[in-house]
Amino acid sequence: LAASGHAAFVSNLAFGVTSDVLRAFFEPAGAVLDAIVFANASGRAGVGKVVFESEAGLRQALEGGWCGAELGGRRIQVRRYRADRSPRGLRVAESAIANRTW
Repeated sequence: LAASGHAAFVSNLAFGVTSDVLRAFFEPAGAVLDAIVFANASGRAGVGKVVFESEAGLRQALEGGWCGAELGGRRIQVRRYRADRSPRGLRVAESAIANRTW
């Protein structure tokens, strides 16, 4: 997983949203280094993380209309990712692991 310096926390994701879909959705905001969808013990958790190459990309995602936008039939919420507020008990969704290049 890429560093979290320019990362957004995304919530209210539809359970069908994959890491690839999340990445493609945010790429118009700026170059995306990494995008992951998290899961909990019962499956998808409805949250993810998008890491941008630059602060400008992150700012665009935060201020440029992505917050409140519809993705997979749900209005998503976007905020700056903070490691000290990261969700506990979550793991990277299996579908995300299968498609990752480490």
